[in-house]
Amino acid sequence: IRDRFKVEDFAEASSIGSDSTIGLHDLTPSAGSASTSIASSMLTGEPSESIGRSRGRRFHRSVARVGLQAAQALVYAHAHGIIHRDVKPSNLLIDGDGAVWMTDFGLAKAEDDAVAMTHTGDVMGTPRYMSPERFEGHCDRRSDVYSLGMTLYEMLLMRPAFETSDRLKLIRMITQSEPVAPRSIDTHVPVDLETIILKAIEKDPKARYQTADELAEDLHRFIEDEPILARRASVGERLWRWTRRNRGLAGSLSAVAVLLVVLAVTSTVAYFRQATLTDDKQAEATRAMAAEGKAKDEATRAIAAETRAEGKAAEALAAHRTIRRNLYAAQMNSAGYAAMQPEGISQVLRLTEPWMPKAGEDDLRGWEWYYLQSLSHSAQLTLRTSRMFLRSAHWSPDGTRLACVRQTGSGDVVVVWDAVSGRVLLETPVMIEGRRTRLPSRVSWSPDGKRLACGAWSGEVFVLDAATGDTVFISRKEHNKQILTVDWSPDGAQLASGDRGGTVKLWDATTGKVTHTLAGHTGAVRWFSWHPRDNRLASAGWDATVRVWDRATGKELHTLKGHLGNVWW
Repeated sequence: IRDRFKVEDFAEASSIGSDSTIGLHDLTPSAGSASTSIASSMLTGEPSESIGRSRGRRFHRSVARVGLQAAQALVYAHAHGIIHRDVKPSNLLIDGDGAVWMTDFGLAKAEDDAVAMTHTGDVMGTPRYMSPERFEGHCDRRSDVYSLGMTLYEMLLMRPAFETSDRLKLIRMITQSEPVAPRSIDTHVPVDLETIILKAIEKDPKARYQTADELAEDLHRFIEDEPILARRASVGERLWRWTRRNRGLAGSLSAVAVLLVVLAVTSTVAYFRQATLTDDKQAEATRAMAAEGKAKDEATRAIAAETRAEGKAAEALAAHRTIRRNLYAAQMNSAGYAAMQPEGISQVLRLTEPWMPKAGEDDLRGWEWYYLQSLSHSAQLTLRTSRMFLRSAHWSPDGTRLACVRQTGSGDVVVVWDAVSGRVLLETPVMIEGRRTRLPSRVSWSPDGKRLACGAWSGEVFVLDAATGDTVFISRKEHNKQILTVDWSPDGAQLASGDRGGTVKLWDATTGKVTHTLAGHTGAVRWFSWHPRDNRLASAGWDATVRVWDRATGKELHTLKGHLGNVWW
């Protein structure tokens, strides 16, 4: 017993740490004795069994509040992989402030614990509050939901759902009988509260609340006078569930009923025939009855075969659902790992989006699915500076930095950010003749990522050191109009600049001197594209043309016409 406490209670329950659970802190064997000292949190208050016996609206809400807090404690425990397995009134304590505490995790079991000392098949716990599947050796989170439902049933009616001192009879009642509906005992019980409790104590785990969180949500809705999500089972549903739980008995009763009808009809017919027919006709009737009996046997065998086929189909469906649940869990784990990787958002989407349920499919999505989806639809990084207007953000060639032009009242500033941390690496104005200048063109990175180029409002081209902000060179005022675009050649040896008047100039990127002036555009030049392997350069203008130039000689090679409006890029 001491080992069980160490492995299952001390190692699991004390690790939960919820505000509504009482942890076990230490197990100390007493000197010279087989007994063991237990150290746990001290709580002043009373067990939930002592809740007031007034049956009014306030009492019903008090029961619901106790259930809500207990359900929230189970949510926390389940989230940490712990199943309590012994939820009952005496294990719910209410302190002086009215807060509910869940205690006695002595039978708690970790869902993924491969070495726990209680195994599948052990019947551990208080039978009166144990779910039907517990007696078949199965236990999961829904078993705790059932036990909490039976606890609320007893608190609400001041009597257990099944009353007997015979253990075997109690187990039969739990597994085969339906508890009396609370409103059949006390008509003052609210319909919604009865519906919540009856759903929590459904014998079929799939018909219960699938999580303690769902139970907590409906209890919260009841307390706040909001519509609950659970719906009452119809008479037909209850009959069908009873039939599924008692297939053998239901089949036997149906067979007996059919047999009684057949026997009654057959006996009546036989009686009148016996009285009126001759010996020959009596023999004929006997043969007919034999044939009828044979037909009945064949019908019985057909029904048995159909029943077996239905059972196999049900097993196949259950196996399919189990496979889907396992696949879902595996893919959510993979998505969680992908979400921690720098480029993992696309993988998160690939793993989560197929689990959006189609018509007729079970919805297996839990909180983890919605959390992972939210990660894939959020901004990964926000780069902040002053509230002034930002223009032309561009990546560095290695993708680690972003540069743009920020407008200020006294002149524009070049800003460079670290693209991973969002930290500002460089923020420098461009000074021409001791004054800040306006920068209408976009910022352009050199191919090696070491320099930044931009054109000034006043017609100069300038180049900055991308790390320090120091000026590499500022050209003479070669443009008569404001420069709208500047771009580096692929080898970093030349710069091309275009102005609002349509003039294109090629610069030596080292000396800052003009090597060629390309005249031809009659409208503003907004974009360049350098050929990756030879000396050709393409320029786009607001004169509805694209022109191709030889960058070595400055000659125009082609004029591409056909656009109906301005060509931007």
